[in-house]
Amino acid sequence: MNYGKTYDEKIVGVLHDVIEDCPQITLDYLLQQGFPKEIVFAIECLTKNPPNQDYTEFVKQTEKSPLAVAVKMNDLRDNMDLTRFTKPLTERDYKRLNKYLTAYLYLKEKY
Repeated sequence: MNYGKTYDEKIVGVLHDVIEDCPQITLDYLLQQGFPKEIVFAIECLTKNPPNQDYTEFVKQTEKSPLAVAVKMNDLRDNMDLTRFTKPLTERDYKRLNKYLTAYLYLKEKY
């Protein structure tokens, strides 16, 4: 969320995690609470469906919404921040960072 440049980016950045972590909060619920359709659609684009969706397909799915692309790029920058690590990187960490970097470069090239 710290990378969000606009109010909408910050809201979507927080709510896409809420949707993933709190099954009782749904996209329909957000609409009922008065969130704009553009916000809810961006959250939908940032939600894996199904939960085991291929990561490359998931990243491409974000392209349906410019707001989702901006939030995904913010999220990837945050995920790649090496200052978050408190111990030396493992092989698993390197693989995950490479996955994030690949996605970030793909989106950056297009947007």
